[in-house]
Amino acid sequence: MELLILRAGGLLSYNALREDLQVALDSVRLWIRYLERLYFVYLLRPYARRIVRGLRREPKLYLWDWSEIPDEGGRFENLIASHLLKWCHMTEDWGFTPLRLYFLRDKEKREVDFLITKGDDPWLLIEAKQSEQQPPSSLQHFARQLGVKNKFLVVSDLDAPGTAGDVAVLDAPSFLSCLPV
Repeated sequence: MELLILRAGGLLSYNALREDLQVALDSVRLWIRYLERLYFVYLLRPYARRIVRGLRREPKLYLWDWSEIPDEGGRFENLIASHLLKWCHMTEDWGFTPLRLYFLRDKEKREVDFLITKGDDPWLLIEAKQSEQQPPSSLQHFARQLGVKNKFLVVSDLDAPGTAGDVAVLDAPSFLSCLPV
């Protein structure tokens, strides 16, 4: 569990954990599944449909209790992930069009923190940053590739909300207050 806290917000390499713990790969997979059932961790899968050279296997690991994460940037990303996941669960519980939460990454290491699909269609791209107020080029790249019009940059330390091109730049309290959970 201590090793997972340090890896929160990053790609989960079962093989690296296996080497660190010196156990069988099947044991690591079993332990991760148990920790998911105990609501200690959850995994976000990469969205690979219509992504050229997109990652397909390694999920990203997040903690349900994000307050344990020592890195401030990782803790902020995990906070946003938790709220987005709750929103996706709420839509399903209330019988609305299902929302699914993914992340995007390709083999050129371009990444967007979160993609929400509505039904099966890419709908919303969200990048979470600690203080950087310019959207990364990967946000525009994946938006063009998937045809997504709704793009947000959520910043922890932001003076004033605004836009950067066609990307809405919001502080975390403003963004999170718009989520219906």
